[in-house]
This record gives sequence, C-alpha cells and structure tokens, in this order.
Amino acid sequence: MCLGGSPNPLQLEYLHKIVELCEQQHIKLYFINTPIYQIDKYWDTEDFYKKIKTMFGNVEFLDYGRLQFPDSCYGDIDHLNYKGAKQFSLYLEKNFRSNPPVCQSQSE
Repeated sequence: MCLGGSPNPLQLEYLHKIVELCEQQHIKLYFINTPIYQIDKYWDTEDFYKKIKTMFGNVEFLDYGRLQFPDSCYGDIDHLNYKGAKQFSLYLEKNFRSNPPVCQSQSE
C-alpha cells in the first residue's frame, strides 16, 4: 500500500489474503514502512496511518518512514536504491537482534 492516493484494490485484496493466511497458520505478520525521502514534504502520512489502522489494525506496523538516510541512498522519493536497501537491512537486523519481536507458538 502506498502513501499517496488511494490503495490499489487488487493489491488490497491480496494483502487481505496474506493477512488471513498468516492468521490461519499462526504466523506473526509485520507490516514495515521503509524509509521515505522527505516523507512529510511529499506524503499525507496522517491519512496513510489511519487507513492502515482501520484496515489492518490486528497487524503490527513497524514504521521506519522517517528514518533518514543520505540522498545517495534513494532511487526516488518512494524507494531506497541498492545502497539504501543494504543499509536499511543492516539497521533492521540490528534492531531486531537487540529488541526481538515476541513469537508465540501455535499451542499458545
């Protein structure tokens, strides 16, 4: 789901299917908002967060949209390039290792 405009209905349909499948299989699902170039300048984040909470309130949302990287790490205003993606992946790995999410077994 993108920050700008209305979500694509087909993408939403499949996102709902993924959420449902994870729930059925007792898989903890996370939505991750990756770093976005000058997020407040280009996007209506308040509307985006409301949509996420309304449509997918049961899915934990990890928001890194405001995490800043140098301009050289972005391919465009929406996406990190290879260099940025590598740096963000390392950041995410470090973050998860120091503060791992709590996983529940199927029997819980």
